Amino acid sequence: MICISLSSTDPFFNLATDEYLFKSSRKEYLILGINNISVIIGKHQSAHREADTKFVTEHKIPVIRRISGGGTVFHDQGNLNFTFILNSREGKQIDFRKYMLPVINFLSSLGIDAK
Repeated sequence: MICISLSSTDPFFNLATDEYLFKSSRKEYLILGINNISVIIGKHQSAHREADTKFVTEHKIPVIRRISGGGTVFHDQGNLNFTFILNSREGKQIDFRKYMLPVINFLSSLGIDAK
């Protein structure tokens, strides 16, 4: 697995990097990055349902759709984002616990109740 630490804090660039590597490479990646203030929504979500449109417009907070599913998240420079890109055969289930357990254990060692 190739680990990439992004120096950019531009959420558009960082999400585009994820998408580019996912679509153009068969290698496996762990991508780490920190984004400027932004709201990131999942592939199938409605931006108007997930974000307060008036608030994000008034505060110039971009709402960006990622290529993967999942919930809406708020990003700022206080959190570290990570993306796994895994090379799996179609129909093969991936056990994400294998990848998340080291993160959970590390957070637990800091006294954070991660699950």
